[in-house]
Amino acid sequence: MTELETMQRAKQYIHKLANGIDPLTDRPLPHDTVLHQVRISRCFFYVETLIDRAIEQESHPSKRAKKELPPFSLTPEQKQQVLLVHNPIPISQFVQAANAVADLDHMQKLKATDLTAWLVRKGFLQEVIRNDKRQKEPTANRNAIGITSEWRQAHSTGAHYLAILYNYGAQQFLLDHLESVFSEESVPTE
Repeated sequence: MTELETMQRAKQYIHKLANGIDPLTDRPLPHDTVLHQVRISRCFFYVETLIDRAIEQESHPSKRAKKELPPFSLTPEQKQQVLLVHNPIPISQFVQAANAVADLDHMQKLKATDLTAWLVRKGFLQEVIRNDKRQKEPTANRNAIGITSEWRQAHSTGAHYLAILYNYGAQQFLLDHLESVFSEESVPTE
């Protein structure tokens, strides 16, 4: 008997017990048995839903946990579909554009932190402590690829923050080097 068949059999037994039926004889359980109490019956119904979830996961193995999926990547054709814009944008907007053309059922999503950590390793961004928080800011090398920054004020809190923006050239640079972001993950900072 396979794992899936065992779970389906267990579900049948639990379903019958939850409904006051002896799973072996298909006869109603005696009213004075502990298995016929409402609280026990509710517990059986709950266990049945857990078994349903396990059956769903077992019967659809392609729905792996996101952490088990391979890292983000784009084919050359998908890269051509990424919408790059001419005005400077935050990294999150670039990430959304890249994720929009990717097959995210078969790979992890691209995250802004993937890109900014790589930009730190490459010397285009640096980490600083500002107001007791670790933040990133552009280095002197930023102009080489088209990173700019400007101080902004948050609408919700009124707090000032440094917005790091990526012009068309920086967006293209990131797109051209996506493979490096994940192939160099374990490379120590230079």
